[in-house]
Amino acid sequence: MKRILLVIAVLGVAASAVGLWMYQSASADSVGATADTIVIDADPSTSFNSGGSAAVDASRTITDANPFTIDIDLTLAPDPYQAFQARFTWDPAVVAYTGTPVVETVLGSAFLCGGGTYNPDDFSLYDGCARTSGTQTNTGVAFTWELQCVGNGTTTLHLQTDDEVGALGTDFGGTANGEVSATTHDATITCSGLPTPTSVATNTPTNTAVPPTDTPTPTNTAVPPTDTPTPTNTAVPPTNTPTPTNTAVPPTDTPTPTNTTVPPTDTPTPTDTAVPPTDTATPTDTAVPPTDTATPTD
Repeated sequence: MKRILLVIAVLGVAASAVGLWMYQSASADSVGATADTIVIDADPSTSFNSGGSAAVDASRTITDANPFTIDIDLTLAPDPYQAFQARFTWDPAVVAYTGTPVVETVLGSAFLCGGGTYNPDDFSLYDGCARTSGTQTNTGVAFTWELQCVGNGTTTLHLQTDDEVGALGTDFGGTANGEVSATTHDATITCSGLPTPTSVATNTPTNTAVPPTDTPTPTNTAVPPTDTPTPTNTAVPPTNTPTPTNTAVPPTDTPTPTNTTVPPTDTPTPTDTAVPPTDTATPTDTAVPPTDTATPTD
């Protein structure tokens, strides 16, 4: 079965998450499977290498929330391949992807890789690589991803196959047998020592039967009307205030003073002769008429 390989023509341009190859005919399952194997290594500090001198760790315990890495390894490739891809998922209640870009390890010359894709819908990570020509049997670390614990518990890092997710499943392409589903091995991560969220006790209301309150229905009690007498207009006699009269006040008859004639003093002019004795006239008694004071009448 002939396979048409979709390779990236320009180095450095990332492949999309729709897969690195397509098939002209026949599905992967129709061509059989080989022992080409892709696994998850839970502890890259003892990472598998092409010389086989280090083991692949199928499990790991993390005791804090610091980021840690896992590897995607190609461990067996008896059937030469031209491309490969891997996709894995996990329990988001236990671990999470940190967002750090994938580290892609070149397993041979003329390899181009897709740059990695995170799918938040099913909490999965995907990447793939392909040669521009030829095949190879190289093994070793392909991808390194960074995760971190977000809750206490154990989760499986599960490699999804073609049977599970179709064209984006974990497999090899361009082999002598066409596309072949990879033999896969998962890993487990146990997170512990993280603070347990404090649960806030919620008082669940209970349905307590409340006896009905027996409120008597008010009756319409006839209230006799109040007989309020209508006020009458009582005539108030006007106050007879006498108008003051003009009482004649008799004028005061003040007598007009009379001009009493005072005779001039006859003083003789002195001469240079013998001064005769002064002839002083004896004043006469001037009769002063009595004052006629009128007696006022009533």
